[in-house]
Amino acid sequence: MKFVKISLLSPITVLLVSLLSPLPARALTGPAVSLDPSDTQTNVGQKLTLTVNLNTGDFSTTASDIFLSYPSRYIKHLKTENGSFFPKLSTVSVNEDGGRIRFTAFTDTLGESRKGGATVATMTFEAIQTGNVEAAFVCSGPNSETTVLDSEGNNILNCVSALPGRLSISAALPPQTTPTPPRATPTR
Repeated sequence: MKFVKISLLSPITVLLVSLLSPLPARALTGPAVSLDPSDTQTNVGQKLTLTVNLNTGDFSTTASDIFLSYPSRYIKHLKTENGSFFPKLSTVSVNEDGGRIRFTAFTDTLGESRKGGATVATMTFEAIQTGNVEAAFVCSGPNSETTVLDSEGNNILNCVSALPGRLSISAALPPQTTPTPPRATPTR
């Protein structure tokens, strides 16, 4: 009868192998842009405020170029104002007929970068027609229109992280009045 010799690894060997093996790399969290509120309801004739938020994740950024499409038959763009993330905001264009806004936000010093999360811009609209609609970032890949740039000018935004906003616009109901019954007039 033959015996097979089985060699067990010593605890010291296991420890050495585990210490010398490379650790799995932690995945970097990339930038994300979003609209806030992401789901809202309003009435025709009322103003609606949407904020564009940017969270850079593990990256630093020097600028963002935001393209937003919106349903211009349902909401009318009134103004775009700077948020707190970048010190400079430039509204490049508003195409009311096509329902597109483009604005660029950036640092004001060459080489300066920002990291973290905050509001890039605040947009004000007026609801003009009833419906359930969506405002969304125009973002379709690495050469996308909506971009977040690092200090070398590379787009670091993954379009999957460009979250749209859903809008529900209702017709405002006229105020209800309760009819007052006629008063009887006394006869003399």
